[in-house]
Amino acid sequence: MINVFQKIGLFLVNIYPVALAPERRTDLTPAEQKKFQQIRQIVVEVGRKVGVKDPESVDFRITRKFDLNACMVGSVASFSGPVMCLANDYFTAFQSPKILNDPAYAIWKRCLDELPDDPMQMAEVLARCSPQMRRRIRDLAIEYRAVITPEELKGVVAHEFGHAKHLHSWKQLFFMIPMAAGAVMAKEVGATYLGNTSSHLAALAVFSLGMHQVSQIFEREADEATAVSRTYSLGIASFFKKHLLVELAGEEDSRRLMKRAKQMIEGVDFETHPHPAKRVIAALNRKERPAQEISIWEKGIAFLGGAFLAHEIAVSAAKVWAALFGKKKQNP
Repeated sequence: MINVFQKIGLFLVNIYPVALAPERRTDLTPAEQKKFQQIRQIVVEVGRKVGVKDPESVDFRITRKFDLNACMVGSVASFSGPVMCLANDYFTAFQSPKILNDPAYAIWKRCLDELPDDPMQMAEVLARCSPQMRRRIRDLAIEYRAVITPEELKGVVAHEFGHAKHLHSWKQLFFMIPMAAGAVMAKEVGATYLGNTSSHLAALAVFSLGMHQVSQIFEREADEATAVSRTYSLGIASFFKKHLLVELAGEEDSRRLMKRAKQMIEGVDFETHPHPAKRVIAALNRKERPAQEISIWEKGIAFLGGAFLAHEIAVSAAKVWAALFGKKKQNP
């Protein structure tokens, strides 16, 4: 399901993520440099609280390569250390005096504070609002979706450190083994009963669905890193509350709104991330506890994942070498 070049890229991004991480912004103004150092201090503070050794060595960068996202490239086991990337939109809007002094933003903050944090209770309040009011709330949620508070930023950073600490990029490689095996079985069964074209689609569906479920497990595990501080848990709950508002406030009909809210909470997720409604509920119910060390089993799975990928690359390289330089058999 993955070609040799993708395998090499996956291996290198785990070994030396600095070389392959999204490009950093290098044109920061003096005021932005000050803000960058402020955010970097938050990154170091959160990393230390989460239990990451030497968080000062993490390569933190602002990037324009993606919108409204944050990501961790590599892990604490990477030779160059992990790279934490924050979208430029978040960086620009963070603690912006222009936004904080905007009357419309004050209305948005008051709206956020008055709406319940619990997704179902929030849906009930929204259902009692007029369609015009819900549209206004949705418009404000979209307009200010890039504005995150220091508490929300700490929750997001703690989540990203959870990925790095638990070696998710390495462990993902290990789980590719059973998913690839399942895809091969689906292809064989599909070829027998459905034909070649359908068999390829079946294999792709099995592999993608399996990896999506693995990704969801990792996302929930990374969310648990916020448990080291109640501030972090409430911060990430507030962060996802805004995403949830965009979805719920967009519904014109109150009955459909309540039905959709129930589906968000009780439905099965087929995406790479759990639904924000579920993540809000989990964060609100998360109890504060000290940072936990990664288990020997997790380290073993991560090691096997790296070994598996290295073996796959070596086999692919040997095949390419044989095809290019191997001696051709002469016909008698």
